[in-house]
Amino acid sequence: MQRIDKESSQAIFDLADKNKQKIVNLLVDLIRIQTPVPPGLNYEKAIEFLSPQFESFGFTCTKHVMPENTFLEKQKSTNQLLDGPRINLQAEKKSGKKPGLVLYAHVDVVPVQEESWTVPPWEGVIKDGKMYGRGTSDCKSSIAAILGALETISALKLDLAFDLNILITTDEEVGPYSGLCWLADMDVVWGDYFFCLDGSSDTLGIGANGMLEWMVEVHGKSVHSGISFLGQNAIEQTNLIISGFLELKNEIEKRRSVMPSSPEIQNQTGGKRANISPVLNVTMINSGVKVNIVPDKCVIKGDRRYIPEENIDDVIKELEDKLAEIKNAHPELSYELKTRKIYGGYSTEPTHSWVSFVKNIISYIKDEEPPIAGAQGSIDVGCVMEKRKIPQCAFGAGTTLESRIHGHDENILVSDLLDLTKVIALVITNPLD
Repeated sequence: MQRIDKESSQAIFDLADKNKQKIVNLLVDLIRIQTPVPPGLNYEKAIEFLSPQFESFGFTCTKHVMPENTFLEKQKSTNQLLDGPRINLQAEKKSGKKPGLVLYAHVDVVPVQEESWTVPPWEGVIKDGKMYGRGTSDCKSSIAAILGALETISALKLDLAFDLNILITTDEEVGPYSGLCWLADMDVVWGDYFFCLDGSSDTLGIGANGMLEWMVEVHGKSVHSGISFLGQNAIEQTNLIISGFLELKNEIEKRRSVMPSSPEIQNQTGGKRANISPVLNVTMINSGVKVNIVPDKCVIKGDRRYIPEENIDDVIKELEDKLAEIKNAHPELSYELKTRKIYGGYSTEPTHSWVSFVKNIISYIKDEEPPIAGAQGSIDVGCVMEKRKIPQCAFGAGTTLESRIHGHDENILVSDLLDLTKVIALVITNPLD
């Protein structure tokens, strides 16, 4: 069991509670800096706001700007709506004598459909103990909590137990080459442990699925619909592929990772998905120009979430083999498959000392042990884990369902924001035994 200094912990709790309004106001300020992606135009404004605050606590700050040619080749080429400089912040404090710890959060958020919201999405409205606004749970609350924790331990003159490498990055919400992926390629992500703060408050995350996007373009022959029998309907041909992919979906989704699922997923599936599972989805279809023209092209798109135990090459080959099987049964079928890896899957053993360390601190603060779970979704932390196999775990301020992550009226409990502040403060001031 992790030994926690009770005297300093109580001092942290008392001061964090006293500074509640200051931490809340900081999050409000961050929400009001609108950073939806696409396009990602206000990243510079957000980083300029944050950098001097980290410097005030003795951190050395570096603004890492993704080169324009890298951005165009690896990011904007996949999404033409992206625009503006990709500025990422690194705040470091190191002695060279302590283990290194990465604290990670991202400043970008998903766009909003304002007509769906019952409160202004960019104001940080507080109502009934909750704060509403885009980015409250995913994950500007984590940035506010980091700064709240640093202010608390600075005021109490507590020593850091780790050399800190704080990364506030961009484009996590769109991929495939986010700021964190680029920093990993630049060997900027140093540290012995990784604490991802893009998590939830109701589980301690130990990993996530990988993600592959796929597209199949099916070719037919266009004719007048009155003589459709002389053409080849690309939609009808595509239906053969969709049917085959649904067969494959049933096979794929019987597999399981060793990582447990969150309690919410376990409950909503009646225990059928007690562990993280791979998923194959058909999510988009586009075809046709007019009702009386047989379409000569149909494009379907989807994604494949793969568990850490699966290999990306095998995942792609499985799609290729299924398409070859369908074509063997229907020789007239003409298609082209394209795939694009977004983020890799990863996991840390639930019994690892780093996971146990963070779990014990959360338990100490919340008076209950957090469930340990993997994520069905995917995150850019996978880019780091592919390069550096360091132990990681994830926690945050939002809840899996009630916080409406990516939805209208996104929110967090203010009490969860304070709890996260306390978790971070205890993690960075207590040595890992």
